[in-house]
Amino acid sequence: MDKCLVLFVEGDTEVEFYKHVIANARQKRESRKFDINIECKNVKGVGGFKSIALRKFVKEIRPRYGGKCEFSIALCRDTDGILSFLRLPQKTKISGGNGYEKLKKLFKLANKMYYKGMKSNGMVERLNIDKILQHIYTELEPLYRELGVYGDEKKRGDRYEFK
Repeated sequence: MDKCLVLFVEGDTEVEFYKHVIANARQKRESRKFDINIECKNVKGVGGFKSIALRKFVKEIRPRYGGKCEFSIALCRDTDGILSFLRLPQKTKISGGNGYEKLKKLFKLANKMYYKGMKSNGMVERLNIDKILQHIYTELEPLYRELGVYGDEKKRGDRYEFK
């Protein structure tokens, strides 16, 4: 039975970010190939994230593979990251009728403007994923492990080294 990894993300920038992370993981494999099928699906917002992800999985992804695939599913939400970026307390109440309204209110609380659908304009391609990985290892480690990358990393001080 084949293995399939499905990543559900909130927006266009996250799709680009996770494509970059997956490319980084591919470079860490000796064969530069994965033995797993990978799908990265944009649920287009934070409102109704879980129900939209479930619907996309049931109606779009699972039928494409039939019964030939063992699925691992990751819901990649960055609400904590947004609060951190805006320098708002992690206990900040997130309210609004939909994802757009929620984000707009959070940005307003931080005295910033939110622009819906703003693209990363090449920012993601310039990110140093290895450097990011050093800071959020525990968050990305399950993804890298599922991709068959980890297993022999060693903690050296405050950094991880990979073979």
